[in-house]
Amino acid sequence: MKGDERMRQAIRMDHILIASLDKALWELMGEGALAVSSKVGEEILRIMESEMGLNFEGTKENTLDLMNDIFVKKLGLAEEIQGSFEDTFIVLNVKGAFDFDIMSKLKKENIPPFISPIISATVAVMRKKLNLPVRVKEIEIDENQKGYKLTFKVLS
Repeated sequence: MKGDERMRQAIRMDHILIASLDKALWELMGEGALAVSSKVGEEILRIMESEMGLNFEGTKENTLDLMNDIFVKKLGLAEEIQGSFEDTFIVLNVKGAFDFDIMSKLKKENIPPFISPIISATVAVMRKKLNLPVRVKEIEIDENQKGYKLTFKVLS
């Protein structure tokens, strides 16, 4: 097996692990499993900042652009991320997502795909860096864009 093929298989195994963890937590805990995603996001954010040297410091106005720069340009987690603040919601459109296969498969099984680096880290960034308490409201799969639309509710 050549290097590229081995890398693809390793990524596939990571995707299987993430999807299996997501499914198991949902089956065991129901909506309580969503709290796990928040803790995962805090750890992802900590590692990204302390070990990878990535910085999410910004203002509400530039944070979504900063997230696109980090998630897309530096980490290659998607081809494009566009975001907006809309009243009491934050909307992210993720195109060409690296974890699209996991997200799509879980949604088809009626399991919320809540274990995702983009989702978990976004919640952590909003909470820790912007002091905005948020919760994932909706995840819509976009088969055409190989991505998803994430809607976060800003809690009061």
